[in-house]
Amino acid sequence: MQIDEKDMQVKRIWTFAVSNGKRENNRHFLNEDVIDDNTMLALFHGKSKHRFEIWKKQLQG
Repeated sequence: MQIDEKDMQVKRIWTFAVSNGKRENNRHFLNEDVIDDNTMLALFHGKSKHRFEIWKKQLQG
């Protein structure tokens, strides 16, 4: 999410998919928290299997 510092209004909301295989198995994340410059924790909800997953994503390289 990008917030405008002048009026504190939301300018943009980004979503992105993560996949390790077929496109229909992509994970679309509901919420993310930035832990530090290289780490995010993300919440995924799988409606088809009625489950939640917490993912830790780290920047590498």
